[in-house]
Amino acid sequence: MKMSEKDIIHNVLQMTPTFILAMPRCPFCTKAIAALPSAKVYDYLEYPELDSAITDVYSYKTYPKIFLEGEFIGGYSDLVSRNSAL
Repeated sequence: MKMSEKDIIHNVLQMTPTFILAMPRCPFCTKAIAALPSAKVYDYLEYPELDSAITDVYSYKTYPKIFLEGEFIGGYSDLVSRNSAL
């Protein structure tokens, strides 16, 4: 039985509530990873189902895709706007 997109996201959040879905050589992904050194980093090429689920559920197509303490916050600019110290 195929898991729903929300179930895919939920299962990942159960294991890692703070994570970044990143694209290699993406400058904004690199900045997000540096800003959140304790976050788990998933390569979008290795986790296509997670990438597709986030894109569909949150209508968010760019990288990085950041979850902070179980909440989807968006990308690097969204992270910066939440924390002006970055």
